[in-house]
Amino acid sequence: MDIFLKAISEAIKHTAEIDIIIIGQGNMSHELKLLAKELKINFCTKFYSKLKHEEVLGILSESDLFVLPSTEFDPFGIVIIEAMQLKVPTIITNQCGAHSYFTNKETQIVKSGDIKDLQSKIINL
Repeated sequence: MDIFLKAISEAIKHTAEIDIIIIGQGNMSHELKLLAKELKINFCTKFYSKLKHEEVLGILSESDLFVLPSTEFDPFGIVIIEAMQLKVPTIITNQCGAHSYFTNKETQIVKSGDIKDLQSKIINL
């Protein structure tokens, strides 16, 4: 997720307005909040640790973009299918086990850890 925050901190310079929503519990949440502050994007970044599934879908349905920046192998994230079902453009990394199944233009695949590629895809979607 730190890769995502670094990429978005640069991409934000190319867009008028952006809201960043990070959902999930993780052992790095404190560090990510500090990084958002260090990158000066904390003003537009919200962190949610526990949400009901319906709440997650509500946020996702109103999103302009969904990013799953996996840096370690992730066999399959059901949230990718949910984003696609809601017609939300999606960016995943090649660490997502199912990345080879996604060939549509609404789902972009980036090399895990490639900040510049992720930044470019965020700007272009």
